[in-house]
Amino acid sequence: MLAVFGLDPAPVLVDMVVVDSDRLTGFSDPATVSTGPGDAIIMIDNSHANAGQGYHQSTLVQLSGGQLLAIDTTRMLDLLVCGWRLGQHLTISPDTTVSPPWPLTVRVTETVMVYGDCGDDPQPMPADRSYAVTYARNPATGACRITKGNWSALDAVNVERY
Repeated sequence: MLAVFGLDPAPVLVDMVVVDSDRLTGFSDPATVSTGPGDAIIMIDNSHANAGQGYHQSTLVQLSGGQLLAIDTTRMLDLLVCGWRLGQHLTISPDTTVSPPWPLTVRVTETVMVYGDCGDDPQPMPADRSYAVTYARNPATGACRITKGNWSALDAVNVERY
């Protein structure tokens, strides 16, 4: 649960949103990206790992005017296999040329690193690949929506790997 409290004159709950969806829940690094005066995107990371596979969900929550709004959840996968590793990492890039800095581009970068020999076991080639989605904010309502891209290609490749 993520909550916003007002503190003056006494603490009072202003808004809350459910963000926990896995075994380990915490703030991402960085935890926030500023999207204007008093506004931010809060990034929550949910994860767990099993036998060489790490499962991550990054939930983006918009904080605007003291209100919280869950924007989207992106699912990522890490693999640790004999001689190679695959990692997926999420970043947010606000458009800093305008104020407020919308639209936001959210990118998942996938990196394959080969680090050893495993005999006859097949190994992938080292590679980098990325998937991106752009979110815009409706100035009248404050709501966010995807205006470019989607996560279907990332979801499809990760489903193959499960």
